[in-house]
Amino acid sequence: MADSYLHKNLRFLRRKNRWKQSDMKDKCGISSNTWSNYENNVSRPDLDKIIELSKIFGVNLDDLLLKDLEQNRNNAAPDENRPPMLQEEDNTLTVWILLGQLKQMDAKLDRLLLLKDEPEKK
Repeated sequence: MADSYLHKNLRFLRRKNRWKQSDMKDKCGISSNTWSNYENNVSRPDLDKIIELSKIFGVNLDDLLLKDLEQNRNNAAPDENRPPMLQEEDNTLTVWILLGQLKQMDAKLDRLLLLKDEPEKK
């Protein structure tokens, strides 16, 4: 998913809160290794975990997935002066589409991992 900023935003939000990767175990039950994989875009959290993370960090799902929060913080005009990128209904639809794609990617990754673990046929 080329348009997702999830991995960058997770790193940015964790650092903004001055949390270490190891702190994420206590915050949301994610090991530092798994969290590192999220931040490095090696893997993605499942839908339920993305929703939980949006609540923990206090950001909307569409912002977590679709906006470069660090870039917006440094260069954007105040939120009240910025026109919305999409209408609210479009944002909701886009988020659900992205979450559906994430779910499909998770299923594909699971299948690949199962294939990797199967013994090779000679």
